[in-house]
Amino acid sequence: SSLILLVCGLSMAQTNELRRLSIIPVSPPSEGIPVFRDYPDKAALIIYSSLSNLAFDSNMGGIVDQRSETARGRYILIIEPFTQIMQVNAPGFMTGRFRVAAPQARDVLYFEINPKEQKENLIPVIFNVQPDNTRLYVDDQLTEINRIVQLEPGLKKIRLEREGFRALKDTLLVSPQNNQFSYQLEEVDIARVKIKTRPPGALVRIDGINEGATDRSGLIGFFRMPGHYLVEVSLNGYVSKQRVIEVREDHLNSFHFELERNAGFMELSVKPEDALVLINRREYDSSRILELSPGLYRLEVTREGYDDHREDIRILRNQTVQHTIVLNRQKGGFRFSVAPTTAKVVLADTSGREIKRWTGLNEFFEVGTGRYHLTVQEQGYEKHTEWVRIAKDSMIEIRVELKTKRIEESDWVQEGTPVISGCGADLLDIDGNSYETIQIGNQCWMAENLRTGRYRNGERIPNVTSSRRWRLLSAGAWVHYQNDSKHDTTYGRLYNWYALSDSRGLCPPGWRVPSNSDWAVLINYIHRASGTVVNRSASSSYAIGGMMKEPGIQLWKSPNSGASNKSGFSGLPGGYRDDTGSFSNLGNMGYWWSSNRILGSTASMYTLSYRNGVLNSYGINTRSGLSVRCIRD
Repeated sequence: SSLILLVCGLSMAQTNELRRLSIIPVSPPSEGIPVFRDYPDKAALIIYSSLSNLAFDSNMGGIVDQRSETARGRYILIIEPFTQIMQVNAPGFMTGRFRVAAPQARDVLYFEINPKEQKENLIPVIFNVQPDNTRLYVDDQLTEINRIVQLEPGLKKIRLEREGFRALKDTLLVSPQNNQFSYQLEEVDIARVKIKTRPPGALVRIDGINEGATDRSGLIGFFRMPGHYLVEVSLNGYVSKQRVIEVREDHLNSFHFELERNAGFMELSVKPEDALVLINRREYDSSRILELSPGLYRLEVTREGYDDHREDIRILRNQTVQHTIVLNRQKGGFRFSVAPTTAKVVLADTSGREIKRWTGLNEFFEVGTGRYHLTVQEQGYEKHTEWVRIAKDSMIEIRVELKTKRIEESDWVQEGTPVISGCGADLLDIDGNSYETIQIGNQCWMAENLRTGRYRNGERIPNVTSSRRWRLLSAGAWVHYQNDSKHDTTYGRLYNWYALSDSRGLCPPGWRVPSNSDWAVLINYIHRASGTVVNRSASSSYAIGGMMKEPGIQLWKSPNSGASNKSGFSGLPGGYRDDTGSFSNLGNMGYWWSSNRILGSTASMYTLSYRNGVLNSYGINTRSGLSVRCIRD
């Protein structure tokens, strides 16, 4: 039989019963909601109690952290955001339980746990139940089994449940003479269960146990004993769902879960359009609608010569944030004079775009801040070029006197370039790293990025992994991209400018870090060899980058436009580390130092991009980490 009922009186030794706990939810206190910065994706329980020795557990193992603040009479539990039964233990008290129903991340729930008031007319009762871990409900209240409990006299509705056993219901009378009861549940056979999800491929967990993912049709099947189970269905990019299912004997146990996209959208309009857009320090294309997980994001929009824009934007599920950002142009003053006064003057930006052209002795005007290339020329005189930096709210004065032109040998590399002895053979640095070399015109270059960790004299170059230390450096240092040595062989190491300008020497003996003049000779040779012409009015941007890039998209991001590597330079996208210590653009861009310092904390660099076949030259903070190619003396 499924029911065995024994009725007898409890002995005096059995009446040494445990007290009960009162567990009730309460409203948040007026002191405000606390912030748990270390657990942004968790929920929290704050429990107030007059008891100083409470211990907590979860049937789902969902407690991440717990703290006791006995002086304030409270306990703090950090929990996973899913439905679970919390268990409370205290010496001298029956185990208390309460249910936390599907909290969200960052939710804070409040409870009070105190000794329950004793009623004088309560009767000590014991329920002897087999098997163990059966759930006993007396008038729908979860009650301890196999231990003495206190109940009011009268008729009681009894319900017993346990997975794998047939549920049992009963009605009984509790009195001083009728206070001990025994039950044994009957086992049942396992039942087939089917879970269907849309979309398919969702991960299914039953009471915290991973059952696998649904197939292409969205189905997964398994067997379970009859009973109640907590099912959690999750899929990357969708909102997870939880539901308690009841598995029945001899029943079609089929359950359907429809998942919703866990995403919001951001639509940006940015002026100027070529401004760099960063969301949580990652670069994004502002020309398309961005799909983001719900949450708070740090938006940064920057461009040289403009005031930076920074703000926090909250993305909500199934909502689109439309945002227009117009950067303010920074300006400075420019005063110029030239002799002879008939000279033609052109001021261009770093992309080669002409900003202003004029002829004359003296000119004053406002211009946006940034780096500009100044070209001054007149027939019969040598052409004058230089880089000019316009600072915010300041004025720069420049006077140019052109020199009479002399007939000299062309700057171009001539036909019949002599072979450089030994160029093409492998080169070893002080650490024993081997590098391929390549002759390009009259120069001998490394065909790989530098990987040494020591100066030429054998002294160690510090490897600075900390972002905080990196941004404070004023001495040489190197780093692996993202502090991961797996990038070393392919892309080499990243060095700040102080390492290459150190008197102990960064390159092997007989080699040096190339200057702007060395880069200019390389650029002129590739132009001449390829039959193209240098754009003298835009000398910071050269249409030869494709001939300097390793072809294909195994190491470069697609489309790696124009890549042919005809020069043999074999440029790779090693990315960089900026002066704040952040890494970016591995696979997208390659950055190489020049030994020339421009002004203050700015030095020259040369870049290649997957987007186009252009070699660009810019200025960058000397604390940045870039790749290094050495050239033979």
